[in-house]
Amino acid sequence: MNVRQPTLQDAFALHGQGRLGEAARLYEAIIAREPGNAEARHYLGAILASAGRLKDAKALMKRALELKPNEFAFLENYVGVLALAEDYGEALELGRKALARQPRNPNLLYLNAVALQKLDRLDEARDAFAALTRLAPGHLAGRKEYAVTLTRLGELDAALALIEALIAEQPRFADAYLVRANIRSIRGDVGLALSDYERAIAMQPNAHETWHSYGRALDSLGLYEQAVAAFDRALALRPDYVDALIGRGGALKVIDRLPEALACFDQAIERGGDSVAKGLAARGAALSETGETEEAEQRLRDAIESGGNSGSAWLALADIVKFEAGDPAYAAMEGRLAEVERRQPSEAQLLHFALAKAYLDIHDSARAFAHLDAGARMKRAQLVYDADANRAHVAQVVAAFGPETFARYAGAGSPSARPIFVVGMPRSGTTLIEQILASHPAIHGAGELQTLPQIAAESGDGAEGLSALAMDALARLGDDYVARAGEPPAGKTRVVDKLPGNFANLGFIRLILPEARIIHVRRDPVDTCLSCYTNAFKSANLPYTYDQTELGLYYRDYQSLMAHWRATLPATHFLEVEYESVVDDLEGQARRMIAFLGLPWDPACLEFHRTKRPVRTASVNQVRKPIYRGSVGRWREHAAYLGPLLKAMGVEA
Repeated sequence: MNVRQPTLQDAFALHGQGRLGEAARLYEAIIAREPGNAEARHYLGAILASAGRLKDAKALMKRALELKPNEFAFLENYVGVLALAEDYGEALELGRKALARQPRNPNLLYLNAVALQKLDRLDEARDAFAALTRLAPGHLAGRKEYAVTLTRLGELDAALALIEALIAEQPRFADAYLVRANIRSIRGDVGLALSDYERAIAMQPNAHETWHSYGRALDSLGLYEQAVAAFDRALALRPDYVDALIGRGGALKVIDRLPEALACFDQAIERGGDSVAKGLAARGAALSETGETEEAEQRLRDAIESGGNSGSAWLALADIVKFEAGDPAYAAMEGRLAEVERRQPSEAQLLHFALAKAYLDIHDSARAFAHLDAGARMKRAQLVYDADANRAHVAQVVAAFGPETFARYAGAGSPSARPIFVVGMPRSGTTLIEQILASHPAIHGAGELQTLPQIAAESGDGAEGLSALAMDALARLGDDYVARAGEPPAGKTRVVDKLPGNFANLGFIRLILPEARIIHVRRDPVDTCLSCYTNAFKSANLPYTYDQTELGLYYRDYQSLMAHWRATLPATHFLEVEYESVVDDLEGQARRMIAFLGLPWDPACLEFHRTKRPVRTASVNQVRKPIYRGSVGRWREHAAYLGPLLKAMGVEA
């Protein structure tokens, strides 16, 4: 009795009904019987691709195309699978062959544009997506990726307009909210970004990329535990997602779970390929924060040599080494910059700042400031900032928190004396002061906590709202701050919160935590601003630091506000410390601060550079060394390049 052999039509029928496992078995049987059957190979490959078996799918579909090179559908589908497998070079090559045959095919135009984008040929990708959207305006993925490309090129206004138009037309398109969230996050609108991430997650709860981006936004807001949970969710959905693994390690590091963080970075290294450089760079950055500078430098150099010749790795290395004339690093960085200037603007930014630091090391101001100005322009173009609005905000704070406000609320607030706030301009010496204090056995240095700004944002509508809180709310808010800031380690009774920008919140602090001590750190104004300008801050909350005029105007607003606090806050709870005085008389100033805090003197404060604790600010390397005078009066060497800053500050060169 003859047994009927399965045919292609049988397999196609099962395939069309979505019975993919049965269809695959029939295709396999046909291939075993007819090795030259191109259709069976191609469609089996399509099923395997949908199941994530991309290596097997590519082999089958490639052979099918060899057997029937003129079958256009085989070529088009194979290009799509190559893109899925991230073989973008081959996808681009074959896709262009296919486009020569069908130049108006929207799917091929899309795959071509995506390949260009993934290969960092961003100018070409922008033009390709523009052509696609003109031809097929209903191609949602094309419009979304067009906005992604514009974002990577730093053309944020155009990207935002494009994605908002798409959301208006397609309010249920989850990926559009992800793109808008990413744009908002880059611009510093992280609160708005969070709402977009959450909306995208509600629509597509199993989108690993969205969970990863959400984790990064939470991390930037200081919500590290929540960030870890988001990264965990991304990894549960895609265990090989290295960026989420690196993000998870970064968040764990900040909450003092360093062994777990290093384990994340090591897992990335073990994955091989591009993951090696990412893991090495992350490990190096983490070790630099804990003072293990030699190993940190080696890991960063390993990252660069292993193919991670990235701006972030070079910048991290520049932060911990002092370059000398003739170092081959100069040529390596300049070469890398020339390579990525247009293709990867975000990396070019970091390379400009790394090169600026390297040229400052050898006192080449001309080259240093050429790179600084270029990097700062690129960064500033991404951020939203209004100098007039900042000045108006300072005036509102001064008006809201006058002597009458403090008199009205006398006796209110939490009685806790645990918090110590160290405030000042960024790069004014706040990290040094925290490190000195945290060397005392009774004091825990908690770093730059985002807790107070979060509570302020949750509690009132602007300065007027905060200054008009109900009496009984003040103690609750103060207790809430103490609880959310966390318990100090055993034996510690006081906690330093050294978020510099809390200088704008001193009135709110006084209302909810009247027993808290506040130390304001001051440094030479131009040295402070120069140090701000030379840093590529990770935070998007410092947009004024990337334009010399805006930086100078912001400093004057800060001076105005501090003059107000100086006149209204009691000297028993408000102390000002000059950075230069600490440099000149460490013991005298350290004793003064410890006495102000009502604690017994401990000589460990003089050995602050030996204190083992993570330091995560741009001052990480300075506080690992004894006091030195190298940064005092530093600006005068570079005065010729600081014209806009000096003019805005009203300082004569």
